[in-house]
Amino acid sequence: RLAGFVLALCELIILVLPFPILSYIPNFFFGSMLVMICIDLMYEWLWLVRLKITPAEYVICLISFSMIQIVGVEYGILAGVLLYVAGSKAGLDLGDPKLTARPEEPVGQSETRPDNEGKDNNYGAI
Repeated sequence: RLAGFVLALCELIILVLPFPILSYIPNFFFGSMLVMICIDLMYEWLWLVRLKITPAEYVICLISFSMIQIVGVEYGILAGVLLYVAGSKAGLDLGDPKLTARPEEPVGQSETRPDNEGKDNNYGAI
């Protein structure tokens, strides 16, 4: 609770200040935050993902990233989707969800929550 009140107080102080507080923060601060976020996302999505997907999917991921850099976001994503469709039609192992599902949890089976005395709960069901 105290943290919420302190945060609300700080935001209120910033709101009522007669000068823009962002004008005193150097521009390189925002640039360095963008670079840090970019490096973190690239490390996670281009390096760590290689252990979680098939080699064919990883190649498609790298080619999609390269195409996004070369031709732009829209056409790069489109090229990645088209490459995925072509790879699946060619019979490449692209991580079929039916093959990667855990056998003890079939898709669509209701889950049991321990805090609900063993009653079945269909998550997302109407």
